[in-house]
Amino acid sequence: MIIIWSLYFSFRVFTGQVEPPSLFDMSQKEIEETGISFNNEQDLEESVKALVGSQIQNMVPSEFINKLFDLMALSVFVGLLIFGGGKVSLIGTKLLNRHSHD
Repeated sequence: MIIIWSLYFSFRVFTGQVEPPSLFDMSQKEIEETGISFNNEQDLEESVKALVGSQIQNMVPSEFINKLFDLMALSVFVGLLIFGGGKVSLIGTKLLNRHSHD
């Protein structure tokens, strides 16, 4: 039942019938516009990091990252459920085989 339920739930999530559980919330942070100052290397490095961070946020929205991480976490969880369910069923079949030979 564990394997069947996890596969059915995964199918419903990946076909868009159900939203995946929301585990991650990376809200978009406002990055202040800073002028590039060439006083020292550390100021330049911080300015470049801020600029690169703002460009990445413009290219990839935070909702996409949240959904991507939610789907990855769901995939890992379902994989663990399927693996665990397979082990439980293997133990059950071994026990049934042992008792049927006695």
